[in-house]
Amino acid sequence: MNSKFYAAMLAGLFFLYGCAAVIKPENWYKISESRYNKVEKSYGKVLITASGSPMDRIFFDNLMESFRPKLEKKGVHNVYTFLGNTEKLIKTNLKESLKQDNYDAILIMHPVSLARVTEISDSFNRSRTIAEQRFLLQVYDHTNTDVPVWEAYLQIHINFTEDKHYPVISDSILKRFTNNFLCRQ
Repeated sequence: MNSKFYAAMLAGLFFLYGCAAVIKPENWYKISESRYNKVEKSYGKVLITASGSPMDRIFFDNLMESFRPKLEKKGVHNVYTFLGNTEKLIKTNLKESLKQDNYDAILIMHPVSLARVTEISDSFNRSRTIAEQRFLLQVYDHTNTDVPVWEAYLQIHINFTEDKHYPVISDSILKRFTNNFLCRQ
């Protein structure tokens, strides 16, 4: 066998490896809890809020579409509202949301890092938008809004336009709610 043959084989392997890396971008998420709840809570009504950029809103709206019905099945009535992307708007909308009803708890979700968005194209000219972002999720009891009863960081690296990721992430959040006595088993 000559060196041209080996060079062609090696070039072909590098090409295939490069295509494989582009065709299958890694989709993952991670939830890291930083505050645990050990006292059983019986929340009947929870206000769920989110804030951030328009891209964050797409993510949170899609996540809540999957999460809220699952929380309802656990016996927790919930209302979701996106508060906005400026401090003034967030404060105003939160104040209005809290006036509308008496809530047992508030779940607050917001970004803690800037989103990194990557557009990836494969060899078939299909493109994917991969978003990498880190969010803080905090549950506050209505009796003490100074210290959260539960807190976690959610880090995503997903194609946020694909609906298949949201049920998996919402199941994971709900499991942590159950493990931390924030909703019934």
